[in-house]
Amino acid sequence: MGCCPRERHRHVGAHGDLHHDNVLRHGDGWTAIDPHGRVGDPGFDAGPALYNPDPRTTDSPPVPARVEVLAGGLGEPVERIRAWGFVAAVVSEVWDADDGPVPTGRALQIAQLPAP
Repeated sequence: MGCCPRERHRHVGAHGDLHHDNVLRHGDGWTAIDPHGRVGDPGFDAGPALYNPDPRTTDSPPVPARVEVLAGGLGEPVERIRAWGFVAAVVSEVWDADDGPVPTGRALQIAQLPAP
């Protein structure tokens, strides 16, 4: 991936299964539950946040905004977060194909939205 040079790569603790069902409101903040405990790229857990929040929604406006927010919060380039979103979407579609009749393609549809 040309957008992700090796010299920028760093390892951090990652949740490993961070999606909307694993983040709960707790007091004034949020708590992530059911961690799988991974070590890897800071953008790894950002991917599902681009397509997973609401399976009924395929509106494109929230996705570029999410990319910007995630990139800023993680201190990573927008291109890197977008690339992780694409990777996570491909993995999601493969899992869906393995689990059921025909994948919807929704994750890939969201991940392939043009950059702003």
